[in-house]
Amino acid sequence: MKPLATLLAFLAILLSSFHPNLWHYQLQDANKDALTTVPASFIVVDPDDASLTPQDLVRLHRAGKKVLAYLSIGEAEDYRDYWVDWKVGSPDFIIEENPEWKGNYIVRFWDSRWKQIVFRRADELLALGYDGLYLDRVDVYEWWQERGEERARDRMVEFVCEISRRMKSVRPGFLIIPQNAVELYEDEGYKRCIDGVGKEDTWFMDDDRRVPHELRYLREVKRDGKPVLAVDYPTRAEHVCAFYQLCSQEGFYCTVSNRELNLGEPMACNR
Repeated sequence: MKPLATLLAFLAILLSSFHPNLWHYQLQDANKDALTTVPASFIVVDPDDASLTPQDLVRLHRAGKKVLAYLSIGEAEDYRDYWVDWKVGSPDFIIEENPEWKGNYIVRFWDSRWKQIVFRRADELLALGYDGLYLDRVDVYEWWQERGEERARDRMVEFVCEISRRMKSVRPGFLIIPQNAVELYEDEGYKRCIDGVGKEDTWFMDDDRRVPHELRYLREVKRDGKPVLAVDYPTRAEHVCAFYQLCSQEGFYCTVSNRELNLGEPMACNR
């Protein structure tokens, strides 16, 4: 490579590490006024926490934000309005509490009763004016596979595509962005159903351990012209900066937060 080309390549990497495409992920303590000034193209909020009205969403749209509603489809949460004196085994699609997240319960996600709860919630969020859904616990299919449910992967693909078709039949541009389980992008049907992916812990864990990253599927999503929303949870300043540099070099949307997801804006690289 010629010296000038080498210098330009170096400058491009340097600039990308300081000017990433930012997104914002906040599931607790979101403030609708503060959200309008967050330097991010995409915002993901918990609708029950943010309590955004249609007017609030119009205001955020005018500020250049696409706002996605967080929706867990693989676990039930005992702080949602659908939870009425439920417990493990009652109803029988409530299987087991997640030991890492108190109040979250693994569900038999292909059960028609659970699907109707998710569909009803998705319909409400579309009607409010959200730009799309950010689907969590898609990866719960792995838990079921480990327990002998051979069709768990196919059933999750079917479920995500059912949600997608239902939403897009009302609003064709409505976004469906699942978090994690990026290997499902191998499925051609799934690939057509989703509009991007979210990915946690691609380079760093919240204890600052480096993780072995697999970028093949994320790069394929990016090549298909769909956004990749990457979030890591490092705490050391040098790892925050390293994440932004690595993420930006891939052309992904990037954010650093804490695992509680209660920060008012993306954690910055301060160097």
